[in-house]
Amino acid sequence: MKYDIDDKARLVLKHIVYIAERTAKQIQFCFTKGKKQYYISPKRDIFLTFNLQSPIDFDYPIPDLNHFLSSNIKTIDSQKLITNKPCKSKKCTSKHIEKISGSKIRNLLRKNRQIPKYLMDPKISKLLSKKSLIN
Repeated sequence: MKYDIDDKARLVLKHIVYIAERTAKQIQFCFTKGKKQYYISPKRDIFLTFNLQSPIDFDYPIPDLNHFLSSNIKTIDSQKLITNKPCKSKKCTSKHIEKISGSKIRNLLRKNRQIPKYLMDPKISKLLSKKSLIN
């Protein structure tokens, strides 16, 4: 499914970047199903709600809102989302599969260890530290 982002929504997203870039290195946003959209900053000091002109039928996460807006994308597509898919190859057995766990990532951060590439994209893992954990 595709959804065209209207100019009003783009203006609100630009405003979110303008306000939130003072406190955050990278601004993450997620379009959620329906008309009403929310943004809460990581430090929970900014809370913003706005309505889209037409409802969206799928969730669409944006890992870097500033990059998303600068690339001038006007249409989002649910088919282009990065998702975890089960391995259908004969090489995949239960001993090769490792489930992604938030607890495991938190423990690695607490111990100041590097997060493996197969668990998280290195671009994102570089931004995380022990201080970014919410207790």
